[in-house]
This record gives sequence, C-alpha cells and structure tokens, in this order.
Amino acid sequence: RRLRGIQARRCSRQAFRTVNFLLECSLRAPFTLFNPDTGFMEARNADGSWAGEDNGWTEGDKWAYSFDVVHDITALIEKRGGNESFVRSLDEHFDGGHNDHSNEVCITSLCPNNTPTGLSGNEDCGQMSSWYIFRAMSFYPVNTVSGEYIVGSPFFDKITIELPPTPQQKVQRQKRTLSITALGAPTKPYIKSLTVNGRKVDPPIIRYEDFADGGEIVFEMTDLVEECGNDLS
Repeated sequence: RRLRGIQARRCSRQAFRTVNFLLECSLRAPFTLFNPDTGFMEARNADGSWAGEDNGWTEGDKWAYSFDVVHDITALIEKRGGNESFVRSLDEHFDGGHNDHSNEVCITSLCPNNTPTGLSGNEDCGQMSSWYIFRAMSFYPVNTVSGEYIVGSPFFDKITIELPPTPQQKVQRQKRTLSITALGAPTKPYIKSLTVNGRKVDPPIIRYEDFADGGEIVFEMTDLVEECGNDLS
C-alpha cells in the first residue's frame, strides 16, 4: 500500500511537470513567429530568418493568423501595442476586408436554417454552428478552459433555454431555465448595461457558474456606442 502511494505521488509530480512544460510551450511558441518590426505573425526560414509576410500561410494570411493566440489574448494585446492599438488593428482587420470566411459556412442571420441547404460550405464538424449559436445568444468561450465567456451583442429580443437536469435534479424533478433578454437587440447593436441574476456585470465577462443552474441574463440595448466593454485605458 505504501509503495502504491509513493508511485501515485511520483506519477502526480510527473504529470504536473508535463502540464507545466506544455503550458509554457503554448505561451511561448506563438510569439517566436511574431515580427515586432511589422506587428504581425510571420513564418521563418530554416535558418531562423523571416520568410516574408506573404509566405508560409495556408487558408489564411498574416491578418488571420496574427490574431490566433486565443489562449493568451493579454500577451497578444501587449505585443501589438496595448489596448488602443489592438482595437485599431481589429477595426482595420474587419473594415479592410481581411476577415475572409470564403471557405466556411455562411454565418449571417440569413443563411443558417433547418433545411437541406441551411449550411453552405465547410461547417467544420459542427464548430461553425456552435459558434453561431453562442454568438446569437451573446457570449462565447474564447478560452474554453477558463470558465469565462466573453460577451458580445445578442441577436434576439429573448432566448429561453431549458438546461438538462443533473442526476440529483432528475430525482427532485427540478428544471433549470436560462433566459436571455435583450429588448431591441435586432435593431440596437450596442450594450448599455448587463446584469446576471440581478447583479451588474462590468467588464462584460460572465462565468460558467453564473448560469450553470439557470438564471436570467438581461441586456439593456441601445443604438449608440456606450462605455460598456469599451475601456481603452
């Protein structure tokens, strides 16, 4: 029994070292391809030199891949000059036509539907559909292991979701309902305020435990840009 305990501790320490090693690699490796002179990701030649901003990409370009460090957005923002500079680069990315989804399913509100032609293009085994559903509801798990959901503008006035019961709730015949209310959302794209179960949320980030057992998410929408979520300091 003592031997098994020692072996278990050794395995635990080894697993911890492995996790730390992989975490360190994931935080370091992306920025070995960041060219500080251009502010974009760039491929490298075998000798370590830069390959040129238009070389080495597949199904994308420097614009698409320079934002693809979703597990460490804070470091990416810092590398790209801070909050204000990062927001400007996002505006340039979208306004300049660099957000190319031409090989993916159509993601506008007019395209997805429950007909045989309701999904066009490469749907990525449900990933695009799940993204659309999250986006329509107003929040998305950018970093899927963080337990945090980044809030965006909802598409509908109200969404009601019946959450599946836990084993204990099945016995007690309890229901879990999540309601998302955003009156005027189809025509008012900006968020003025947000509450979750009556609690004001600012910055616009909600956590899994906020709605895991159901609850009420309420948006106050407006057609004017508001301070909510726009802190550039």
